[in-house]
Amino acid sequence: MKIRQMTTCHICRARKLACDGKVPACTQCALSGRTCPGYQHDLIFRPPVVAGLQQTTARVVKRRRNSSFTGFEAQRHPSRGSTNLAKRSAETADAEQQPYRKLITVFSPPSWPLLDIISLVIQNFSPLGVYERMGLVSADSGVSSQRICGAWVEALPELSRDERAERFLSPSIKTLAVSMLSRGHDGRAPISDALATRALAVSSLRYGLQGRVGSSSNIFAAAVMCLFLSELILPTSKASATIHAQGIRALLQLQSPESYSSGVGHQLFVGVRPVLFIQSLLSRQNTFLAEEGWLMAPFSISGATPLQDLFSEVVTLPSTLGMIEELKEMPKAQADTLALTAFEKLSQSLNGLVRMSEAIKDGDQDLYQFILCPIEEDTDIHFPSLTVANLFTHIWAFHIVCARHITQLTCFFPSIRGQLDPRLERLISTEIVIHLSSLILRSMKFLTLEKFKLFGAASTTLPLHVAHEVLVDEGRDNEELSSLYQRVLRMYCLKGYQYMVEQVP
Repeated sequence: MKIRQMTTCHICRARKLACDGKVPACTQCALSGRTCPGYQHDLIFRPPVVAGLQQTTARVVKRRRNSSFTGFEAQRHPSRGSTNLAKRSAETADAEQQPYRKLITVFSPPSWPLLDIISLVIQNFSPLGVYERMGLVSADSGVSSQRICGAWVEALPELSRDERAERFLSPSIKTLAVSMLSRGHDGRAPISDALATRALAVSSLRYGLQGRVGSSSNIFAAAVMCLFLSELILPTSKASATIHAQGIRALLQLQSPESYSSGVGHQLFVGVRPVLFIQSLLSRQNTFLAEEGWLMAPFSISGATPLQDLFSEVVTLPSTLGMIEELKEMPKAQADTLALTAFEKLSQSLNGLVRMSEAIKDGDQDLYQFILCPIEEDTDIHFPSLTVANLFTHIWAFHIVCARHITQLTCFFPSIRGQLDPRLERLISTEIVIHLSSLILRSMKFLTLEKFKLFGAASTTLPLHVAHEVLVDEGRDNEELSSLYQRVLRMYCLKGYQYMVEQVP
């Protein structure tokens, strides 16, 4: 191996002469009458090379060495030889013209150490900033996360210490990592790798769930959560995300609500609770989260944040929407009774959302007016923080859901119209629904800022879905709303989040 000598002056190195390294001037420079520049050398520190990249570099070098055989191959098979020669020449030219791109391109993250992959996942998903490689988050901090689904990712380092994590959790973490790297048009990993790692993760989970889960339910729940998020980035089917959510729901119920009041269990519950609720809302199914024990026990130590209080306020919404779906199959007399019950529950949820908004206004009036009263109606909304943005966009989304279904009930059941008072009529008016939808769309640019990583985009799932429904049903003729949605659609495609936004039919 050739080693670069540090006792060679710059002139001798440039002239390719032997330098004796004397001070203050070498013999070569002294005899030739030149001024010896000395032996100061700038040190260049190169980043460490990952194992997967070494294999890639070796493949490029191997292709270059094998290029000497192309002439003999061309003589035996002229057509095939010319094709292979052109192909290999193009590969060699690309490797020589873009060496930096070859070095930073990631091809095989599954070969990395597990903690390195966890670090990659957290730094690409969580908006909190730069984390240390070990001990990224304290599991005993007792602080409840105020984000939609970020806390469970920060629990991965602690969960990975379990002896079963390497076999059942590691493949799912790797799946999420490769899905993140394959996102967008300039993804650094092939989509085929993401699908291959996902198949391996599903296979390992299927095998693990056949045995006794017991105290390892948190490991399996985190593993399924990784697959759920990878489906948001790179969906394989429309039902996959729902199936993963059902699996998480079943795994959480293997333990009592009290077991999620502190530590890693609390971090995991705080993270997956909104995801489970949103999936129940979209599927119109009742959720165990509405039970009193699951409402109180997990927050008995650290307390619930405003964002968690918001989900508690509307926790009966999925079952109410499911009740409305069943009205079509019922006799008229029974349907009238249940329709009135659904109306009362929706009105109660809507009034709770209004009270929450008013409490925020009373607590910080400047913040409230800053958000709800922007200077221009078509400008993007910027929030003081990501937490505030998540809170308000979901308040607006739940308001729209309640208002639209109350309107639907009054249309199909005229007897309910007598229950409407002027205040409620204003809250469910089409103008309010379209206005709140425009506020949601104008908030998407802030939530998808680069500093908020993948979490910011993932937290827009429900608000963006609700705004899309309003556009399709009530706002198709509204040029402002259509223009806002098309702008969001283009922005998501450019950022690589095209699978998270629905096309307008």
